[in-house]
Amino acid sequence: MKTMKVLVCEQPKKLIYQQRQTPVPADTEAVIKMITVGICGTDIHAWSGHQPFFSYPRVLGHEICGEIVSLGNKTTGWRLGQRVAVIPYLSCHHCGACLSGKTNCCENISVIGVHQDGGFSEYLSVPVNNLLAVDDIAPEAAALIEPFAISAHAVRRATVAPGDHLLVVGAGPIGLGVAAIAKADGARVEVADTR
Repeated sequence: MKTMKVLVCEQPKKLIYQQRQTPVPADTEAVIKMITVGICGTDIHAWSGHQPFFSYPRVLGHEICGEIVSLGNKTTGWRLGQRVAVIPYLSCHHCGACLSGKTNCCENISVIGVHQDGGFSEYLSVPVNNLLAVDDIAPEAAALIEPFAISAHAVRRATVAPGDHLLVVGAGPIGLGVAAIAKADGARVEVADTR
């Protein structure tokens, strides 16, 4: 069986490389080869030992862009070599929240790179329902879709409108995304940060 290299956060402040078996896709999954993986604040908190709901050892990484290298038997609409971004939130589709269409509130949510091993590996098997086709987007930008989706969600929930004056507190990736999206929507934006 083919092996791959993974970077494991074995315990707080200890990263080690390991060899593991390369995944084989389940029927509705694709195995992707990593191209770009972002380092999120979540990863930094996990490394430092300050991430709640986290267990060690863990392969970090949930801001992912990769290329499909194999497909499960029951997948359609995807092709080998296709570039994809990963939606890292895996819902159960059976709990009350999922059945009411609120999969983001899933009672059994599992986040790739947090609750299960993530993208700091050469290959990762992911349900095809959690993939976005990104062939026309630079891999570095595609890996940022996940944090920008959080920023876009915040702007939409705040019902920011053209001409609104908006103060974004915090100039991290999510805050900068909120500022960029709100500005693109026509708001006047100020950003405040401690640095």
